[in-house]
Amino acid sequence: MKNLSNLLKNLRKYGVKIGFAVLAAGLIFLAGFMFVSRNESLPEEVKAEPKPVSTQEPLVQTEPKTEMEAEIENIIDQMTLEEKVLQLFVITPEALLEEKSFLFSYKVMEVSDTLEEKIKQYPVGGFIYFKDNLKDPEQVTQLLQKTKDIYQHMGAPVPFLSVDEEGGTVSRIASQPAFGLEQSKAISTMEEAKTTGTVLVVLGFNMNFAPVVDVVRNPENTVIGSRSYGDNPEIVTKISQEVSKGFKEAGIIPVFKHFPGHGSTSEDSHKEIAVHQGDQDSLYEFDLPPFVEAIKQECQVIMVGHIAVPSLTESLESACFSEKIVTDLLREELKFENLIITDALNMKAVTNSYESKDAAVMAIQAGVDLLLMPEDFYEAYFGVIEGVNQGIISEERIEESLRRILRQKLLIEN
Repeated sequence: MKNLSNLLKNLRKYGVKIGFAVLAAGLIFLAGFMFVSRNESLPEEVKAEPKPVSTQEPLVQTEPKTEMEAEIENIIDQMTLEEKVLQLFVITPEALLEEKSFLFSYKVMEVSDTLEEKIKQYPVGGFIYFKDNLKDPEQVTQLLQKTKDIYQHMGAPVPFLSVDEEGGTVSRIASQPAFGLEQSKAISTMEEAKTTGTVLVVLGFNMNFAPVVDVVRNPENTVIGSRSYGDNPEIVTKISQEVSKGFKEAGIIPVFKHFPGHGSTSEDSHKEIAVHQGDQDSLYEFDLPPFVEAIKQECQVIMVGHIAVPSLTESLESACFSEKIVTDLLREELKFENLIITDALNMKAVTNSYESKDAAVMAIQAGVDLLLMPEDFYEAYFGVIEGVNQGIISEERIEESLRRILRQKLLIEN
């Protein structure tokens, strides 16, 4: 693990220098001379705005090489822009029935006629369910099966049906006796994960927002606390890999969270932006190793947290909205090719500063694939559509994320 940390630091240290040298030479050769002026002064707080002009180009798409890739392209070719954008959202079922998440007056426990019509009108990429949605095995099975049936009858991609089942303090299922699943602490072994995963699959879920791989080094950190596997990156890495394997064996997609690491923070991102307290060396030595190993083991989904990393971005910008963190670090440097999802966008770390539509557009611009629980789903959805129509986001950029989404969904179906 120490060698892995040193390798990461060396890659960052020398790779960046080489990259700048090559870039500088290329610019001199092509243009002779270019002067780039940048304003280095940064305010105490940075409130970013969506970029007025799209400068993003999608990853180069080659001709389909596999049967799955060909199927993905065929699906995309038959989708409208609206259908493509809807696939980027994972929301609560209540979000289809009421506008503001904090105004939800009740919890969905069955697919009513009204909800069915809303799903048909807005077939989002997936749903997340909470304790109040889940009463007993029979009720949950019917709720999820009816939801899947609607998508199947429409010919739409299978929805992600997700839950937070970490064990311990965050347990939507195990905290209720009706399900017969006791888990008083965070799931920490392959067997525990496989047992929990099997229960989730039987109920109808296909995704779980676990394991938590934050390496907690700040004694003032309370939002993660016992949800973490400790303060040693080697131990956190080892345990999280065992847990991930257990979920996968059961047929559940595990989600590693919260990139790039919530362990050194003291703030609760449910209430405000959390700030990474260390320098770049500590980030690479302590926070990133569990994610690096997860990527090496081909993890399917990583959740990016509402965490500011001033040592990387020189700002208090949330990681979810930072191209430097999502694209430059996670995609390009760490070579992660699968799904990136935001942490819940209805958390105060986001809503204190941004409208739902702006948050959605900024996350996509940063390189995120899936948008979890915007405060106002409809505002966020139509905001992305507007962003594409105005050229702020290209349709090709939407399709780039859509390919990753469909790849995982076809694996679920197969």
